[in-house]
Amino acid sequence: MKKKRIKWKTTRIICFFTLTMSFVTFVSVIGFFLLNIGPRIEMKQQAVFDTVVREIFDIVNDDELSFQRLDSYRIDGYTIIIFDAQQNTIYPIQQPITAKNGELIHLTNGYQSTFDTNGYKVYVSYPVQISAVDVKEIIWLATPFVLLLVSLLSLAGSGLYTYLYRNEKSKLASVFHMMEKNIPYEEIHAVNTMIKLHDYLVIETQVTALYQQLQCAQRATLEQVQQIKQLELEKKTLLEGFTHEMKTPIMASQLLLANVRDDSLSEEQQESLLATENELKKLQQLIKEILFVFHNQQAHDDQPLSVREMIDHLIEEYEVLWSDKGLRIEIDQQQELTFFYNPKLAKKIFSNLLSNAIFHSPPNSVVTIILTNKQLTIKNPIKKTGPLKHSDLAKPFFSYGEEAGTGLGLYIVKTMLKHSHYGFTFDCQKDFTVSIYLKQD
Repeated sequence: MKKKRIKWKTTRIICFFTLTMSFVTFVSVIGFFLLNIGPRIEMKQQAVFDTVVREIFDIVNDDELSFQRLDSYRIDGYTIIIFDAQQNTIYPIQQPITAKNGELIHLTNGYQSTFDTNGYKVYVSYPVQISAVDVKEIIWLATPFVLLLVSLLSLAGSGLYTYLYRNEKSKLASVFHMMEKNIPYEEIHAVNTMIKLHDYLVIETQVTALYQQLQCAQRATLEQVQQIKQLELEKKTLLEGFTHEMKTPIMASQLLLANVRDDSLSEEQQESLLATENELKKLQQLIKEILFVFHNQQAHDDQPLSVREMIDHLIEEYEVLWSDKGLRIEIDQQQELTFFYNPKLAKKIFSNLLSNAIFHSPPNSVVTIILTNKQLTIKNPIKKTGPLKHSDLAKPFFSYGEEAGTGLGLYIVKTMLKHSHYGFTFDCQKDFTVSIYLKQD
């Protein structure tokens, strides 16, 4: 069951996005303050207290009995108590304080420090004004109010933006509606919509021009396609007519040669006659190949076929050819390969590949056929005929030596598989290797 898509209005999307981003920003800011402000305040207060303690240490170390310079620190809120070696208070004189068992009495819960210098024991303290815990409590108390304020401001901003957006959208909709009715530009401009109609008209003109150029290019492309189709049709008709016309003189020549054969002919004449008959047979087979290509390019009666069964049948048919050359055909079937194709065309494809391998293999060599569940590979050694270009191997009637050429075998296979679900590759670097494989979707 297909799920129904949820369609939200633009206003809801804007409000939801604004609130979400506001909430994320608010949480990030609050988290930053909670994690940083309190500890930073305490570090600052501790640093100031440590500085004052060093100043008091220097004053006491100067051995001034009155310690009048310490009064300014007491005025600032610091508690300073100095004991002599007998644990008697020598500062401040007005507030005698004793130390019990050598330990100073802590007068405050703030910052505290104790040190000994110049025979005196000094105690310094300062009350904490604000701590990290206090900062966190203040922030947590203020969070609801800040969140409410931020939400109100976000809603107000998104509402204003939504209002402006819908207002502009309605203006554009009204203008486009008037343009669809082919209302003159002057009347549209007379409507005080407060939008830049000229800019939109310039854009419309540019889009119209581009669309017209695209239409012209499309018409030109269609005309070229029609011309190519017409040329292909004419070429096909010409070649098909030519091959049909060639069949009659070939048959007549074969009948004539059959009547000319006589025992009174010399051995040389007999050999010439046999060679002529063979050439006529090749020409007749070539005409059949050409007609087969033209007549069967549009066949689509695909059926599941066993490649191994077809290969075995073709090997049996061509036994005379490969056995006369002393060839050995080895089949390496790794998985079962099923070929979905027209049976007649499939047989033609594999027949051409196998006959091509037998014809080009040197005597007493091995032709290897490898079958997997997705690919057929035929590998055979080839005669050394000089450098071959990979792009020339599938060309019809391409000559690469005095007595060597490609013929129509690979060209027919390539043409028949061009618009199918199967790909066709070949290579001739070391051995000649041809593969038919299932294309990936």
